[in-house]
Amino acid sequence: MGWRLICTAHHNGRGDKQGRPYWENKIVASSDAIPFDKPGWFNGKEFDDFVDAWNGLKRYYTRSGDVVIGLEATGVLNSLIKLLSQEIYYQVDKRIRGEAMDALAGLQATIGAVVTEAVMNLNDQNDANN
Repeated sequence: MGWRLICTAHHNGRGDKQGRPYWENKIVASSDAIPFDKPGWFNGKEFDDFVDAWNGLKRYYTRSGDVVIGLEATGVLNSLIKLLSQEIYYQVDKRIRGEAMDALAGLQATIGAVVTEAVMNLNDQNDANN
C-alpha cells in the first residue's frame, strides 16, 4: 500500500471540519481567493489562509490514520509554488524577493509536515499488516 492521489470532486468522504474533503476544499477555495494580481500577494491574509488550510489538513492526518491526498489540492499547491518561484526569479526588489523566498520556505515547511504525518500513517498501516 502506498500514497494514493484521488480527485476530491469524486470522493464521497465526510465534508465536516473533521474530514479530509473539508480541508482539501478549503485549500482550493483559499487559493482561489489569493489576489495574484496584487504586488506582495504572498504577504496577505489570503495566502495565510491557504497555509492555514494546509495546517488543518496536517491536523487531520495526525488524528485520522489516512494516507490519501486529493489531486486538486496538490494541483493548486504546485501552481502556487510555481508562482512563488516566479516571484523570486523575476523580482528586482531584493526586499520583496526575500519576502517571497520566506513565503516559499514557510509553505514548503508546512507541506513537509503534512507529508510527514501521512507517511507516518502509511508506516503504521504497513506495520499493522506485517
